[in-house]
Amino acid sequence: MNERRRFSASVLLTVVLMALPLTACSVGSSVRLGWRETRETGHWQADFTWFDGTDMALVRATPGQSVRLALDAELTRGTLDCSLVAPGGGLLWHEVVDSTAIHEVAIPMVEDGYCTLRIVGTEAEGRFDLTWRQVEVSSAAAPNPSFHASIPLWYAVICGFM
Repeated sequence: MNERRRFSASVLLTVVLMALPLTACSVGSSVRLGWRETRETGHWQADFTWFDGTDMALVRATPGQSVRLALDAELTRGTLDCSLVAPGGGLLWHEVVDSTAIHEVAIPMVEDGYCTLRIVGTEAEGRFDLTWRQVEVSSAAAPNPSFHASIPLWYAVICGFM
């Protein structure tokens, strides 16, 4: 009988010790209601009725290149705090959205590794759409030809837009 209790206690202790790391995995609390998201390489989109917490994605950083980041967000309530953090921990980009935001930026990379794209929602309702891609530094500064739809094709080619 004593052996059986000892065995039961050791099994229970083993189960508790195995489950303990699962409870310690989250960095903070996050509440999401009506959360629908799509994540692909270079694209992250989410719609939500309530987002209060933090979520992250990784973005590859290569020195000598830039990350072209485009944000399209629309909120009916709350805020989204969007940031890109360098592999070494420095802040590369930061934007707080409290209604509507449409931005495109080119951020030069000086460190090799993975940047953290961080979204912090505070009692937020709405949507966001983030896209990113690595580009050569020279093409990061070049205008996007889709923004110049009214320019004749021959002029765009001569001026280097295409």
